[in-house]
Amino acid sequence: MVTGGRAFTTWLLHSRRRFYGVTIGAIVLVSIGARLSSVEMSAPAPPPPSPPPAVAAPAPPPPPPPPSLTESPGPASPREVAEEFATLWASPDTPQREWLQRLQPLATDEYGAVVLSQVDPVNVPAREVTGAGWVTAEDDGVVQVTVPLDALSIQIELVESDGVWLVADVEPLAGA
Repeated sequence: MVTGGRAFTTWLLHSRRRFYGVTIGAIVLVSIGARLSSVEMSAPAPPPPSPPPAVAAPAPPPPPPPPSLTESPGPASPREVAEEFATLWASPDTPQREWLQRLQPLATDEYGAVVLSQVDPVNVPAREVTGAGWVTAEDDGVVQVTVPLDALSIQIELVESDGVWLVADVEPLAGA
């Protein structure tokens, strides 16, 4: 099971751009918060206006429960994305450029541009998916799916980004 701190740290340290962006964003938010709190302390707030006479209105319906991480926030579930990625990944006879063009839309920008671009599909030790994938761990916005292939099994880490699940990492499983 992925812990919240480990998943956040993995996500944060996945690229320098993300790390610096989050760090600068946090500094900006803290400085804005400090300025707002000093403004509020220096000028007393005016008393609130008296509310208009209240008319009893029906209570709004409760919000729907949040979906499980394994449910689809977008068009495909994490398991479906992992299986599609594994099917495309395990195609060593595909020319490298075509292989990369098929996989990059399913991956994060960092993983697609940095890791996948350095892989030659001829070196992928599998040719096909041999069974359905299964969720092995899930945490806030991060899901790990294991997919069995003919030569090994792989663990695919997916992150939710703007309602779409994207592959952030692929690791072969030992002893698979």
